Amino acid sequence: MAGENYHHGPEIIRIADEGGVVTDQKMAVTWVQGAAPIHLVHEDAEARKAYINQPIIIRRREQIAELLGPATEGYSLPEALNAMFNKDKGQGVGTIVVNNVFDPDVHKEGTDPDPTKIAAADMVGAISPAGKRSGFEVAYTCYNRFGFFPRRIIAPRFTELTGVRQKMLEVANNVKGHAVCDLTPGLTVQGAVEARGATQPFATSSDRMVYCYPQLSALDPVTAEQALQPYSQHFAGVWNQVVSDEGPQASPSNRLMTDVSGTETDIVYMPGRYDTDTNLLNEKGIVTTMTTYAEGIRTWGASSSAWPTVHNTEAWLHAQTVLDAIDDAVLFYMLPYTDKGAIPTRLGLIEERVNKYLASKSRADDVSAWLYGGTFYFDRKKTTAESIVGNGQVFWKLERQPVGIMHRATIEASTNLDFVTTALGLTA
Repeated sequence: MAGENYHHGPEIIRIADEGGVVTDQKMAVTWVQGAAPIHLVHEDAEARKAYINQPIIIRRREQIAELLGPATEGYSLPEALNAMFNKDKGQGVGTIVVNNVFDPDVHKEGTDPDPTKIAAADMVGAISPAGKRSGFEVAYTCYNRFGFFPRRIIAPRFTELTGVRQKMLEVANNVKGHAVCDLTPGLTVQGAVEARGATQPFATSSDRMVYCYPQLSALDPVTAEQALQPYSQHFAGVWNQVVSDEGPQASPSNRLMTDVSGTETDIVYMPGRYDTDTNLLNEKGIVTTMTTYAEGIRTWGASSSAWPTVHNTEAWLHAQTVLDAIDDAVLFYMLPYTDKGAIPTRLGLIEERVNKYLASKSRADDVSAWLYGGTFYFDRKKTTAESIVGNGQVFWKLERQPVGIMHRATIEASTNLDFVTTALGLTA
């Protein structure tokens, strides 16, 4: 081995570059959980096993009916998936992973399959003594199966249940994503704000939780009429499409939803006014809608439920997504170096590769830039001989700052008499 034998003259010491290059992790991924009428397309219990508490990637609209069953009243998944596919602008809607918790042989009213028999425990899920996962526990298997984690977690028509929301948030925290939930249908604007109160059901403040209000009118795939639907499936669909098309730095707010025809409650927006429904709701950490004349209904809200308690980088939906994308890219790049020698050549190579990656995301004046800047380096102060030899621990420092958005444009307007003098040719 080099360094152990005498040698006179040049030699080559090859350091295997196990880490390769730093690459982006898949971010346009939504986990959709609910009920599907699988008994209408899969004849018996054995055939249905592959479609109950199993993650299923849906790539095309046709697969909804083919794999999960046709749009049927009372079943949330076909409705949610159609709403998401309606957001396709020709570039696709990202990756959708579905988990159906409905078992027609278990959830019954007499002998008839009945999705209303799904309990909160079915949605929350568990791990059986044999290691079989159900409900949201299945989401943790995505990386081992597919090589990526879900980034948006939704369960339309089930998020009124506190336990379901709590589990969604747990999953979001663990996989570095966002739980996108709906406020209770039928609330007034004041009721929605009050629901965020200290002892109320939607009080949770978290940079991983997104609250959506109100319900939206959109095409019902069962009746072909307009019907009220959970906002979460539409917002997640927009967000997934935006990330897929533009990147994680793109905010899901102020995006036109051409497939939405109305809202359950009128949401008043007036440009430049502070006393509007949109301002009141957004200020309380609620994503809402904004209607523009002769155009339609837009998503309106760029922050998580961390508002109004916390105003920081992580509270912005796009910024948290960028941080997750950057952190995971570095994390997965570093994995192959685990248990390899902590030698200067290797440490320097890691620094070089990661900084090159950060620089590629910090291009000045590029509308697709993720960061204002970022640095990555081996921490020579925190790392000690004892930490390396005793614990095998090497410390690194990753600094990064996502690009901000123009969420509020303040225009200072004034009059200037000089314009009169110039226009009329007056003597100053």
